Amino acid sequence: MKISKIVAFCLFTLVNSPCLAQTSSNENFPVVGKSCPDFELNNISYFSLKRASLGDLRNKRIILEFFSAGCDICFIRMPKINQIQKEFKDKIQIILVGKDDRFIRNYYEKFRRHYGLNLPVVYDTLLFRQFQIDHVPYAIWIDGNGIVKAVTTNIERDEALDFIAGKSLHARLCLNSQQESALDDYYNDQKPLLIDGNGGSDTAFLFRSLLAKWDPKSSFHYDDYISSRDGKMIQMTGIPLYFLYRLAYGDTVPFTYPRMIGQAGDVQNHYGNWKYFPVLEMSDTSLFQFSSVTGDNLYSYSLIVPEEKANAHYLQQIMRNDLKNYFGFSVRVERRSEPYFKITSTAVAKRLLKTKGEKPVFDADFIHLLLVNRPVKDLISDLDSYYQTQMFVDETGIKDNIDLEFSAIMTDLNDIKKAIRKKGLILEQGLKEMNVIVIRDPVNETAG
Repeated sequence: MKISKIVAFCLFTLVNSPCLAQTSSNENFPVVGKSCPDFELNNISYFSLKRASLGDLRNKRIILEFFSAGCDICFIRMPKINQIQKEFKDKIQIILVGKDDRFIRNYYEKFRRHYGLNLPVVYDTLLFRQFQIDHVPYAIWIDGNGIVKAVTTNIERDEALDFIAGKSLHARLCLNSQQESALDDYYNDQKPLLIDGNGGSDTAFLFRSLLAKWDPKSSFHYDDYISSRDGKMIQMTGIPLYFLYRLAYGDTVPFTYPRMIGQAGDVQNHYGNWKYFPVLEMSDTSLFQFSSVTGDNLYSYSLIVPEEKANAHYLQQIMRNDLKNYFGFSVRVERRSEPYFKITSTAVAKRLLKTKGEKPVFDADFIHLLLVNRPVKDLISDLDSYYQTQMFVDETGIKDNIDLEFSAIMTDLNDIKKAIRKKGLILEQGLKEMNVIVIRDPVNETAG
């Protein structure tokens, strides 16, 4: 399964784990609608209490936000969570709970200082075990009576307003490993969708090839592009409309991962020659606005063709027809000058960055990047993993491997620019001609 990191950011916490309404009866596990199991937080930083149990937090609306050093999306959304806490400071108390290890304190402190975060934080591995938390981000919403109102993979402002008002939350639970195994019989991504109850009712489709509204119990599965190597079947679940159009009209080789260029066994891709997102030129874009919380405007699509016709271009043509028949939009692929970020190099940097030939190393986290005897495209790939709504292109002219090390807040593009400028690399915006998928309002073919 080829899943790009953008969608995990742009589906916007969708791929971190399967989600389903929680039904566990384990008394040590938070169950929506029941009293939260008791817990105790020790050595809380940036809070009025150094220690607090569930009883100490009674009469307060609490959100426990669990995170770990290895979860990039957890850190990326912290400024937004901080803003929600600031706005509702008298009505909601958000407490960060980090899985304790040797990295997490340093990571969080750098982010806290850089973004001016004012969130209580505690590091507690035991609570992860008690609550059987296998995936992060993971948020437990507890009302003033100690009742678990929701267990979610994100914290959104609209949900916070509903929480304050005592309304039901559109919450799905991030499952632990035991609960995940219960889904195996419900959905198998190797079988046709919605046939014999696989992933939902046989009658749940909207359009047969098959186009259906997304069923959250089938989780998320999608390919980054359509390839003849995938055989006769396309099957996607939990996918927004813009991505369906990108699959139907986009490139048929992987173009989003520069690290794949030139590697043995990989198809030469067209990175830098395709705009990742389609351009919408229409009066009403509401169908392209989706919600990972409610599932609005998320779809599932399944297509099976005869073996003799199973090539990428034929699959795309059928998919285009399906989208045209159901949604009606007019679509073209056009050459346009589009903004992108280019990385260039000074003459001195080309000489100084040239590798000394030591054992290759690629080591990256949220605040640091180390390349030893690696190509420049590894730098591009790391930037791409944080900013996949943007396009970064290597224009350094450096053909040999390099040695490069710098520290920067990887979610802050200006901080990255400053850090690599010291190494003689220049990151700046430019314009580049590339293929663009343009989606417009339907053309009235009977007019005139």
